[in-house]
Amino acid sequence: MKTKITFLTILCVFAFAKAQTVSTIIDGNFTDGLGIDSQGNIYGSEFGGDTVFKYDTDGTVAEFASGFTNPNGIAVNDQDQIFICDHAIGGEGIIYKYDQDGTELDTFGGLTTPSGIQPIPGTNDMLFVEYNTSTVNRLSEDGTVTQLYDDGLPMNGPAGVVYVDGEAYIANFNDRRIYRFDFDTNTPVFVAELPSIGPANLDFLGFLSAKDGLLIATHLGGHQIFSIDPNTGEVNVFAGSTIGATDGDIETATFNLPNGILGDDTTNRIYISDAGTANLRIIDNATLNVEGFSIDMQIEITPNPTKELLSITGQLTNAQNYNLNVFDLQGKLISEIKGIAEGGQIRTSIDSSLWRAGTYLVQITAGNTSITKKIIK
Repeated sequence: MKTKITFLTILCVFAFAKAQTVSTIIDGNFTDGLGIDSQGNIYGSEFGGDTVFKYDTDGTVAEFASGFTNPNGIAVNDQDQIFICDHAIGGEGIIYKYDQDGTELDTFGGLTTPSGIQPIPGTNDMLFVEYNTSTVNRLSEDGTVTQLYDDGLPMNGPAGVVYVDGEAYIANFNDRRIYRFDFDTNTPVFVAELPSIGPANLDFLGFLSAKDGLLIATHLGGHQIFSIDPNTGEVNVFAGSTIGATDGDIETATFNLPNGILGDDTTNRIYISDAGTANLRIIDNATLNVEGFSIDMQIEITPNPTKELLSITGQLTNAQNYNLNVFDLQGKLISEIKGIAEGGQIRTSIDSSLWRAGTYLVQITAGNTSITKKIIK
């Protein structure tokens, strides 16, 4: 069972479990995309500069490659070749390919603003997105670039790309929405949306990664890390609260504009680039799916499947005001309710009689916690 986790209630019931702790690497400048090779070396972009740094397994930080315009997303394939997206604001976007020693192997130019990139499982090709054009593309081993999706919305400044169980997921920087990319139809299918928090000029989803079969994403202006169940779309705060740079126990650790994120199941770590400090943050003993965690929001939606009237009931622990949104699988907003949970209780209903037959996502957001439930009409 996928476990729903929130920051405020991270309490493990297993006595042998190791504490989740946050530490900081202050060397180098890590502000953007992150990648990892088969030996566990971490590569991180300095978006506001021209350098990609390498954090070795022995704890040493050094320049890996430089001369970029705006280095952004990073990915490493199964041959330990490092792909670096040069976002190149106002110039030619380029994807560079390097070996582990920092020797340039190839360049793929003529792009606009490549942002996120990941290897396509079972191939030697790469899946990448471009921020300004909101396109989804395939970079073949021979250097051929094929546009898979160029229809604009619902892609809206995509940046995060990750694979979970063979499925590709793409996150929009601008509106914080996450989509599964259907390769059969070359279309994005709505999965979830991070809550809108923080100032408008920082209300963005940075990057997307995965850990323990769940998606993990950063929210810059919220200074938080979220976990997302790709099957149900349930969204919960995993770490972070207010702006800061406090290390230690994950319950009290703080982040400063977290942007790049990388989950590593091998070492049980999550790496985060804090854009506000240009530091690399490390969450050790990161656990997203351990039984025995509780949540700050419990919601029941009945009947499911529904024909006419949906009943939504639930309990909020740490908030009274809530937003309830219903989306179709293309991310179109179908219904919206802003409510007050008297005494922490949610009791409301939605008329679904005019909806078309299909699958819908009901998202309830209260404070910094968001839960999404699938319903069928």
